[in-house]
Amino acid sequence: MITIQKNDNRKVRFQQVSFTLFLLYLFILSYFLFVNETGYRYNSFLHQDKLIHFLAFFAGQLMIMSAAIKKSPLRRLVWSVYLLLPLIAEIIQTFQPYRVQSIWDMVSGYGGLLSGFIIYKLLAMFISKKTKGERDV
Repeated sequence: MITIQKNDNRKVRFQQVSFTLFLLYLFILSYFLFVNETGYRYNSFLHQDKLIHFLAFFAGQLMIMSAAIKKSPLRRLVWSVYLLLPLIAEIIQTFQPYRVQSIWDMVSGYGGLLSGFIIYKLLAMFISKKTKGERDV
């Protein structure tokens, strides 16, 4: 009984830390999406900006999924805003003189969100089966 409670406390703590890290990540991501001039040029290779959008939203999706968003209305709200962020970013970039609005950046962002969701679910399923197999032994 005590072991189960200790594991539950660790899980809750992990979710709290994940959510806090996600909020920090969201702040940094929003800064780079909405700042007028980043000083960074995306020209090292073809479609570098698309890859950056994909990876940024992929990583964020893994973080927010780890934070168990279902548990709280605040977390649901933050996740909802995050889901709209690729669209919002491209709309805002339309009005920024040093930024280029691109539907493909948005598509790359949503590709990262979807891929992060799928990878998280596959990992969770794999870990669940592995844990269940250990308990059955």
